[in-house]
Order: sequence, then C-alpha cells, then structure tokens
Amino acid sequence: MGSGHLSRAAALAAMIACGGCATTDPGRETRAAAVAFGPSVATIAEAQAASGKVVRVTGKAQREKLGDSVDTPGLSVICMGPRFPDDRIGQTVTAEGTIELTEELQATVGPNGEISQGTEPGTSSWVLRRCTLR
Repeated sequence: MGSGHLSRAAALAAMIACGGCATTDPGRETRAAAVAFGPSVATIAEAQAASGKVVRVTGKAQREKLGDSVDTPGLSVICMGPRFPDDRIGQTVTAEGTIELTEELQATVGPNGEISQGTEPGTSSWVLRRCTLR
C-alpha cells in the first residue's frame, strides 16, 4: 500500500476515534472530510489540479446516453459506474471517484462510414472512475 493510502487510512481512523471530540475550529470537520474522502471539485481548474485523484463533485444529477453525470455551473462529470437511481435524476447529489480527462467517449467511424454513439471526435470528457453516489 502506498503512503497515500496510509495517510487516508490514518486520517479516517483519527476521524472515527475523535468522533465525539469538541472543537472550536468550524473548518476542522470540512478539512478532515477532504482528507478522508478527497477534495470537492466544482470547476475545470479544480478538476485539472486534482486529475488522477479521488474527489467529490456535488451538483445536479443528469441522465446522459454515455453515463449519468453530475453538473455544476463550472463542470460536468460523467460517472463511469452504475446508473443513478431514477429518483435521484434532477436532484442535487454528491458523487465520489477518481477524476480524469479522457477521449475514450468519442464517437468512432467504422469501415463502412457508420458512426458510433459518443462525443464529437476530438473532444475530451471529464469522468469519475469507480464512481459512487453519496
């Protein structure tokens, strides 16, 4: 296990052990959650800075052909995992997973000119790998 896994495990253990601890620092819980579960991402700049890392995205759940997405005003991320429950579509949700920019969702053209489902050739999409809905 890499040192990143140990740090996250240690942070999670500390959070659990100190579940009843009182604090006068209102940001402490937010910072501890970011360490244990990854930072929140809401913009392309934040996604670029966190690429390859586990993050949380909170936004409106949308049903898309290529996978359900979480949309914020500054970012749309496709969850590469199971579809969201129908009753969550159109609702504010938080999804967690490893964020990355990929070209794998681009449509392809077959030998007879047939075009597959996908995004426009030459475009990239932000995705969450191992995406889970929180």
